[in-house]
Amino acid sequence: MPMDRFDPGTDQGVGLKLVDRSAESGPGSSRPAPRRSEASRRSKARSLPLWLFVVVVAVAAILLGWQAKRSGELRGQVATLEAQVQLTNAQLEAHRTHLSKIRSGFEDLSASLAGLREMVESDPTEALDAPLADPTPPTR
Repeated sequence: MPMDRFDPGTDQGVGLKLVDRSAESGPGSSRPAPRRSEASRRSKARSLPLWLFVVVVAVAAILLGWQAKRSGELRGQVATLEAQVQLTNAQLEAHRTHLSKIRSGFEDLSASLAGLREMVESDPTEALDAPLADPTPPTR
């Protein structure tokens, strides 16, 4: 079996080795240590630019201000609607009271009309047609 092939039975690649980069750049290595500018360039490439951070903060501040303004407008609308609801409830209660008075008056009128109907339908001569009581006084 060749030495540079991967052996799946042992999960090891023959001919492959782990390289420690810090050991290569140390004293006695053939490769020189990376300069500071290269290291700072690599860290800058990995981090977000400052201008992007400023833009994100500015957009967040603008959105927060817009949200606060909209919240204030909505609070004003809620206060107006609550006042309208209270006015409408007061008007509704006034109408209920008025209808209650009308209902009471109608019931009184119905009772009066029932009495009037009895008087209209009664015969005024009925009292005259009743048999007269015996005019003789009772004996004792």
